[in-house]
This record gives sequence, C-alpha cells and structure tokens, in this order.
Amino acid sequence: MMFYDQDRMSLRRAEAGIARLEALFWRLDDRLRLITKMEHKMSQEMDRLRAAVTAERTVSASIVTLLNDINQKLRDAGASGDPAALMALADEIEANTKALADAVVANTPPAPTP
Repeated sequence: MMFYDQDRMSLRRAEAGIARLEALFWRLDDRLRLITKMEHKMSQEMDRLRAAVTAERTVSASIVTLLNDINQKLRDAGASGDPAALMALADEIEANTKALADAVVANTPPAPTP
C-alpha cells in the first residue's frame, strides 16, 4: 500500500506542477498578445508618420519651387523696367504669402493647455 501512496503523491505533485506551467503559459500568452497589439499599433503610427513626412517633403519642395519662380519673375520684371509688371508681381507675392500663412495656421495643432 505504501508504494501506491507514493505514486499518488508523485502524481499530485506532477499535476500541481502542470497546473503551474499552464498558468504560466496563459500569462505568457496574454503578454504575447499584448505585445503583438502594441507592435501593430506602433506599425500603424510609423506608417502615419512616414506619410506625414512625405507630405511635408512635397509641400517643402513646392515652396522652394514657388520661391524660385518669384525670384525669376522679380529679375524679369526688374530687367524689363515695367512698373505694371512689378505691381502685378507684388500682388502675386501678397496672395502667395496669404495662402502660405493660411496653410500654416490650418495645419498647426493648438498649443496644449497646461
């Protein structure tokens, strides 16, 4: 009978060990799922950030093109000695300045409230 009791005790210890391993497995599984969700969210945020950088690069290139165009128009108007061309260019510069200022205001997030 003693041998049978030892086997039952060994079986209980083994079952308790298995239960602890199962609990550990489920905790690890939960953590892995959380990490996977966080990784997915970070990936989405990185994609959004890449898109924003690309858009900003496009806008910056457009601004450089605009400034180069204005520079050339100023040179051409100055060389022609045409006051009307200079006034038209001044009006165009004002309109472009307003459009850029409006775009900056529209795309600037509000300051955080303290």
